[in-house]
Amino acid sequence: MDTQDNEVFASMSATLRLKDDIDIGRGDMIVGLEKPPHTTQDITPQLSWLSANPLQLNGK
Repeated sequence: MDTQDNEVFASMSATLRLKDDIDIGRGDMIVGLEKPPHTTQDITPQLSWLSANPLQLNGK
């Protein structure tokens, strides 16, 4: 599938073609200058529990 979309959403794959050849891989970030990332100690996790057994807090 060779299309050119301006937007992608969760569950969609995307390929970025950059003007310059740079070394970037999994875990690296490409961000716009208008919203640079910031560091924080706070996180907001989302957990999906897929077991038939209920989650046990502090369990093994």
